Amino acid sequence: MPACYFPMQAAELRQGLGPPVYPSIAAAQVCAPVTDVVFRVPDAPLECDSESSDDVVPVAAAIASAPAAPDSAEAAFMQRRRAALRGDAQFKLAYCYEVGKGVPADPAQAVVWYGRADSAGDLDAAFILAHMYENGSGVEVDLAKAFSWYLRAAGKGDLMAQHTVATWLWEGTGTEADPKQAIAWYIRAADSGDLNALYDLACHYEKGLGVEADTYKAATLFRVAADAGDAAAQNAVGCCFEVGCGVARDIVQAAHWYQLAATRGETEAQVNLAYCYERGRGVERDMNLAVHWYSQAADAGDADAAFSIALCFERTDAAQAHKWFVRAATAYESVAAEASACSNFDGAARAQFCIALCHVESAIK
Repeated sequence: MPACYFPMQAAELRQGLGPPVYPSIAAAQVCAPVTDVVFRVPDAPLECDSESSDDVVPVAAAIASAPAAPDSAEAAFMQRRRAALRGDAQFKLAYCYEVGKGVPADPAQAVVWYGRADSAGDLDAAFILAHMYENGSGVEVDLAKAFSWYLRAAGKGDLMAQHTVATWLWEGTGTEADPKQAIAWYIRAADSGDLNALYDLACHYEKGLGVEADTYKAATLFRVAADAGDAAAQNAVGCCFEVGCGVARDIVQAAHWYQLAATRGETEAQVNLAYCYERGRGVERDMNLAVHWYSQAADAGDADAAFSIALCFERTDAAQAHKWFVRAATAYESVAAEASACSNFDGAARAQFCIALCHVESAIK
């Protein structure tokens, strides 16, 4: 199908300005016969410098004789609708440039068109631009600009942006740290239904970070997020019941919440639940289930879980114990390499000692 554009839009495209025009839409708009607008030529002759004045209708006269404009409310609605369509088209073009859909990927052009989409009122472009500046996609990494775009997206109601703004204000990323404003944004995002913000806000109340410590409020916020299905919050509720933080101590309830979170893949909850089965805390003691849940956490990279499995097998299966001690030691060393200073040094040393002990016992036999 041949391309058919409005002349003004075609010129804008050649200059890299204005919104993109899709040929099929433009063709329908331009090539369709016009039947609903008729310009009336006045009876009196019109003055015109052109030699063919008999065939020319001045623009002013045409506009004067055009059908009456719609009322202001309808006109305002149509203007907003056109702006929305323009922003949507710009956003889609930006996405094509970003991922290379139909055109060679060009992150720099994606940044340009996302910016135009945002100016045209698109609600998602600001968040994507923030992410691009944060990660250096199509632009140089610029955390200050990333924060500015996250803040703009947050102001438009984007929940992930609101949570990011809160976190960056707390940490001082891309902007000066401002604990008071951080808490305000956590509250705003939590009130809007963001579960991550709700969980983080609960942690702040639990530990007294930026707010006065309030374990009851922390437990309440954890419970709200947990009831909404947040696995980390479910594990936190279990911890609250286990130690009596903001609620009456109830080890059975603790095991129940650990179970809910563990089945959702929350690694810390899997370790906690495994310990409950290993010790018979809130549930009937079951070493098979203990090993099962420790294994789930170990497969997710938890070194303590691997070490705990080794201890479970230490007196019953030396080969299995050795296998898991080796795995735990490797995991601890990996943590140490990533963190530069290993907070689990004692655990790593103990795992390595147990491996050595296994070799010594094998040699004696």
